[in-house]
Amino acid sequence: MTIILPNIFSLLQHIETLRKEPESYRPKRCPGCRHTTIWCHGCYTRKADENDTLNPVPIPRFYCPECDSTCSVLPECIPPRSWYLWKVRQIVFLLLLAGNSVDGTVAASGNRVLRQTVQRWWRRFQDCYSD
Repeated sequence: MTIILPNIFSLLQHIETLRKEPESYRPKRCPGCRHTTIWCHGCYTRKADENDTLNPVPIPRFYCPECDSTCSVLPECIPPRSWYLWKVRQIVFLLLLAGNSVDGTVAASGNRVLRQTVQRWWRRFQDCYSD
């Protein structure tokens, strides 16, 4: 299970907060059973910086001894189950909603996002919000 920690808007802020205030990432309760004793269970690393200057980014994990489950805590700037940060997705959608083609959007993003990814995002968006 993944928990999102609000008010962490950049990878630099995430790394700095994790270094200075690691307890701010600890959930108050287990998201599964709501038990209040959660143990730090290390971290895993994740590729989140498109420029590779901050990679790998540490993501803290926690363990609940009551229900024997683990959870991760992501900063707000990193979406779950995605290689791309929210700001990259925002730019892609702004370009598409402004009338740019998929190819034009990929080119405007500096080819940081694959064409197939932009097509998939755009198709899902249209499926959800079609008239």
